[in-house]
Amino acid sequence: MKAFTLSSRKWPHLAQRDAVLLRASLGRFGDDTAAQRSDEDTIDVALADLATVSGIGTRPLAVTVQRWPGGLPQYAPGHLDRVAAIESGVSELAGLAVTGAWQRGVGVPACIASATTAAARLVEVAR
Repeated sequence: MKAFTLSSRKWPHLAQRDAVLLRASLGRFGDDTAAQRSDEDTIDVALADLATVSGIGTRPLAVTVQRWPGGLPQYAPGHLDRVAAIESGVSELAGLAVTGAWQRGVGVPACIASATTAAARLVEVAR
């Protein structure tokens, strides 16, 4: 198990239900064990891990298995140096900014930080 997310707490639009919406993330780069499991085995592993870490042992009302093979980028050694070089080159071009999950992380906070920095750069140039 990689992570559990209480999606109905994290995202208000998902809280409008009579139940808790929980997302389980399984799998790691270079380990295809999770990808090889059947949907039923995947569900069983997730529920067993959830019971271990939370004490919740009840079956869910509904389950959906969604697979994202290769869904997250794997940054190679030197990635941040390459990002810095790109940003340095772009900084010389007025009115251009770069942003995205490719820079410093795929999580929402990292993407917001990247977008905020890019937007601030464009606002400064526009003044």
